[in-house]
Amino acid sequence: MTKRNYYLLGSLEAIASLIWLISIPGKQENAWVLGFSLNRWLILIPIILISLVFIWNLSLSFRRDNRKSLFESMVSQRKILVPVVLISVFILFYGIIVVILVNIESLPEFLNSFSKENNKDHLSYLISSYTKRFLPLILLIFSLCAQTLLFLGKDKQVLINKRAVVIEEEVNSNRLTVKEMIRSKPDVIAIILLSLLLAILFWLPISNIFKISGPSDYREYIRFAMETAEGKRLDPHFLYPLLVIIVQFIPGVDYLLSAMLVVTAFFSVSGILIYFYIRPSMGPVNSAKHSILSLICSISLLVVTPIFIFTLFNNNLYRGYIGISIYHNPTSLLLKPFAILVFLFTMKVFLEKSTQGKTVTLAILIILSTLAKPSYTIVLFPAIGLVVIYRIIKKRFVQWKPLIFGIGIPSVVVLGWQYFFFFGQDIRSKILFSPLVSIKAWESNNSLILLKFIFSIAFPLCVYVFDLKNAKRNFGLNLSWLIFFIGSFYLYFLIQIGPEQTRAGNFLWSAQLGLFILFLVSAKHLIDNNRNFVSTAPPKRLIKIVFTYSIFGLHLLCGIYFYYWHLIQNSLKLV
Repeated sequence: MTKRNYYLLGSLEAIASLIWLISIPGKQENAWVLGFSLNRWLILIPIILISLVFIWNLSLSFRRDNRKSLFESMVSQRKILVPVVLISVFILFYGIIVVILVNIESLPEFLNSFSKENNKDHLSYLISSYTKRFLPLILLIFSLCAQTLLFLGKDKQVLINKRAVVIEEEVNSNRLTVKEMIRSKPDVIAIILLSLLLAILFWLPISNIFKISGPSDYREYIRFAMETAEGKRLDPHFLYPLLVIIVQFIPGVDYLLSAMLVVTAFFSVSGILIYFYIRPSMGPVNSAKHSILSLICSISLLVVTPIFIFTLFNNNLYRGYIGISIYHNPTSLLLKPFAILVFLFTMKVFLEKSTQGKTVTLAILIILSTLAKPSYTIVLFPAIGLVVIYRIIKKRFVQWKPLIFGIGIPSVVVLGWQYFFFFGQDIRSKILFSPLVSIKAWESNNSLILLKFIFSIAFPLCVYVFDLKNAKRNFGLNLSWLIFFIGSFYLYFLIQIGPEQTRAGNFLWSAQLGLFILFLVSAKHLIDNNRNFVSTAPPKRLIKIVFTYSIFGLHLLCGIYFYYWHLIQNSLKLV
């Protein structure tokens, strides 16, 4: 297939789809602009854009000068598939989501039609109406993808450039160090800007949370801090109350403001640590473009949530899912930067030669993270034990000193004291094996439990499945999956009984922290193994990569709505 025939065929397909969609009759009462409804325009606009792109390139293909069309420039660099795949994936996912959000108020009525016999005719009409309108768009997408793959298959320029791949691997092996990033002006500016943006972004929802009347986690911990300062109590995870007490000694700062300042500061620190973790994967030093991309990626990873679009009409944005980004629990937010550092230093124990300084640092981080909240230590400790057992069986080298003195002893001592505090003094408090009892306090439907679990881990799951060969060799990625699965086991199969503990779902935090770290490592793996993927990846892999990024976009889209939801709510009922 020649380029001109490619443009011609694409133009005819787009125009035919456009005429087809326009010819479908609609109701006059739903007319918005030029006699078409808003839903119709949401489908018409992308088809019009596709038509203009192909017609423009078709006209340029008849020119006799040396001017290249947009697609010809793309073909020379193997980029012709990118616009088509991007258009296809984003239209299929985000276009349908926009239609759902536009019609959000009528969704309950639509779903109720399935269970009411007298609404069968109305239901059939709705399904037929949406099918007719989406069919031209769906057929256009599939036809464009098919002809593009056919075109690439016939074009010799689509062969993988092995030299480019080798260069790519060499670039990936040259990692930026923290010192290089600190000395880089674009990175310094990006880090400062990131800190300010995160402080402002987080301050808005937390301010609204404090304005809401009724019980909240923040008020409970402020009360804990005040009672601790008066010598009336000392909780085993006392780090947050202790920091609140210290900060409130600053002139003009009361306990409420202190609680907000502490958690805001740690939220910003989490973003900075993510920046240092992700930035080496983006590109060379002293690059403003890569610094900006790292900044955007850092904010995105702090905002993403499970994909809850299919329960949005029930306002179910949190319960039953495994949350990733939350705003209402201060100790979980306090733990995030410690969890990041503990995970990174733990990886160094298995991948690098440890020193006494690294062992001491790891021990301090373990102690602080456990005193902030034991949720991450109780999943990290058994995960490390399983990794050590596996290495012993495989007869691989194990650095015992940092494992014993950096992780083992600090974890056992602090967790042992906390366990005695919670369960040794009150016989009513116990941990029992009770499958699904804890999660059913928030979601009673077994099928929805599984669905919500899948839509909580959609992005890291795509990263691993679509790049299975490389993922198996990534120790950090496999360790983060192991930690997450242990946390998920706690959530779905264990229960803490005692005064109001069943409903509290304390084991949820372990799964949440594990999933948060899993998202970070998965994002880094995706970037590391797919730099310049547009010009080097074969068509099938390119589709997988674009699809994976689109899934991350869905997580981010839900996270943005979740953030906005916190700004407008007048209660903390996260149903």
